[in-house]
Amino acid sequence: MAISPYDQETRQRAVRLYFEELADGVESKAAALRAIEAVIGIKTSTIRNWVRAEEKKGSRGRRAIRRRERRGTYRPAQRKCPAQRSQRDPETGLSFLRSGGARPQTEVIVDFLRTHRHLYSIERMCRVLNEHEYAISPATFYRFQARGFGPTPAELDEAYDAHRLFELWRANRRVYGRRKLWKAAHRAGWNIGRDQVQRLMKILGIAGVLRCKTTRTTVADSTAQRFPDRIQRAWSQAQRPDQW
Repeated sequence: MAISPYDQETRQRAVRLYFEELADGVESKAAALRAIEAVIGIKTSTIRNWVRAEEKKGSRGRRAIRRRERRGTYRPAQRKCPAQRSQRDPETGLSFLRSGGARPQTEVIVDFLRTHRHLYSIERMCRVLNEHEYAISPATFYRFQARGFGPTPAELDEAYDAHRLFELWRANRRVYGRRKLWKAAHRAGWNIGRDQVQRLMKILGIAGVLRCKTTRTTVADSTAQRFPDRIQRAWSQAQRPDQW
């Protein structure tokens, strides 16, 4: 695991500035991240990861508290028979709660809530999902609904970065690869990582021009017979010692 070049104090300061920007009524989370990047000179993607880690740490603590409360208050409910437990995951759920494995992405859970909101209330479905360790709050669903179930601020930032990278690649006669395009971005004052450039180029389907040339020494005849049977194989016992 790579060692982070930023100490804990820098991370805490960036997270604190982020929440202060939100408290001041900034227009969006993406705008808050860009404002912090201009102040401390750290990429928005790095700050976003720190904020998510902090939010996850807080939500994990709240889930642990709720779990202990449920164990003390709803202990009899954990001994339901299989028939009763199956009622909490009806056939309309498409085995959503019985799939096992890792927790689905938030977008998948929100889509599940959106699909079945005509059958159950959002609050009730969120309560059942939380009981099955699929942590989500009604506020998360309504936040997705407020933006029309469209892309997240991070996805929008990635789309803007991809468009900017494509314009930079086109301005350099469409010949730059990952390394030169990354250096061109830094010359233009754009603080972007080399791996991010490679990932965006893969999404855009663009690549640099290679200087190496290939020489084709043999050209196949498309009209020639392929693998002619020169010994009239009959797949029977050998007739001559040298046949096989």
